[in-house]
Amino acid sequence: MVLGSRSALSKTSAKLKLQEIISRYQGVLPDSTVTLRWFIENKFLPLKIPKWKDSTKGTSLGIIQKQITEPLGDLSVCAFDRALLQGHLNSLAEKDYSHSIIQHTKSFLAQIFDEILEADLIQKSPARRLEIPKLNPTRIISPDNALYTGKPFLSEQQLRFLLAVLESRDRLIVMLGCLCAMRPSEIFALTWDAWRDKAIFIMQRVYRRKFDSPKTPASMATIPVPRVVREALAVWKARCPHSGPNSFIFPGKGGKCPLDQYNFSDRVLKLAGIMAIGTAFPVTFQVLRRSFASLLPAYGGDLKAVETILRHSASKSFTLGTYVQPLMEKILQSMDRLADVVAAGLPEHVSVPIEGELFPRPTTQQSASASDGLDSTENKQVKCAEVAELADAPA
Repeated sequence: MVLGSRSALSKTSAKLKLQEIISRYQGVLPDSTVTLRWFIENKFLPLKIPKWKDSTKGTSLGIIQKQITEPLGDLSVCAFDRALLQGHLNSLAEKDYSHSIIQHTKSFLAQIFDEILEADLIQKSPARRLEIPKLNPTRIISPDNALYTGKPFLSEQQLRFLLAVLESRDRLIVMLGCLCAMRPSEIFALTWDAWRDKAIFIMQRVYRRKFDSPKTPASMATIPVPRVVREALAVWKARCPHSGPNSFIFPGKGGKCPLDQYNFSDRVLKLAGIMAIGTAFPVTFQVLRRSFASLLPAYGGDLKAVETILRHSASKSFTLGTYVQPLMEKILQSMDRLADVVAAGLPEHVSVPIEGELFPRPTTQQSASASDGLDSTENKQVKCAEVAELADAPA
């Protein structure tokens, strides 16, 4: 039996074609010309796209196109079984795709075949019991230069140095990410009336200058604000050129729009991360949130406290999600303890950038004092100089 030219068919594509032929001979596949590609483009996406937010639409479409439609789209919807789909996920793992990509692919396959089942094109969904294959562990350098596996996060010491190389507004933005676990879309959408002393009310978010409701219903919540962050907010409000109730806490030029989160991430956070931990892994807002979740339990915050602040849409535990209610004052106490440790010994602000550089140059004294226990003073001074040159480069 000839399946096709060896140069034109990959091993996976040949297996898929063979499986379809076997299914036809076994009588499993009815007379149907409905391919997976046709169903996705004409039935599934028209149902789902209106429900997706702009911030996730591009990523979702990209995963569906690259991981599902391109490798599997030409097969009939009736040609699939669990073994075939599990083999596809296994092949993604062999190609070193991330856990997130494989998890999303698995989730979309389940959703797609549920819709195919609902349309009476198959008798049973082959995607119901798929499993995430074993992945190669991520190697990360810890603060004491030891290797461990897992998703990257920052220690208290690394967070302290990250904050030390930033000033005023930029430091406050990072504090909201690592000490309050706020998402960047929420941080840059904040207005001054959202801050009420010990709490911040999440009422909106911004994505590429488009304002929208928070990511999930659970995301519209009240976030406790540690004392260290409250003090930084008060200092910034006194110096911010736009401090009216409806003004943005982090205004862009002119104050009509907030700072752009992608500009900040590229020009400030990533560069500051290089100074704090080198190039072990890029520092992102997701890393800041993960750092908060990883460190808070050591300061008295239990699992429910972490879930409450992170505001994920689905709780991992029915009992925790249904019966155990969080005590905000207790959560705030644990957040205060973590924040006090992270912010201990931070240098005073030297200048207040308002509409100038997003990334102020740290002084040699700041870099040296904050780098104790992390790296040699000479190495940190070299990094400071290198990052300063990058910051001066045109966008």
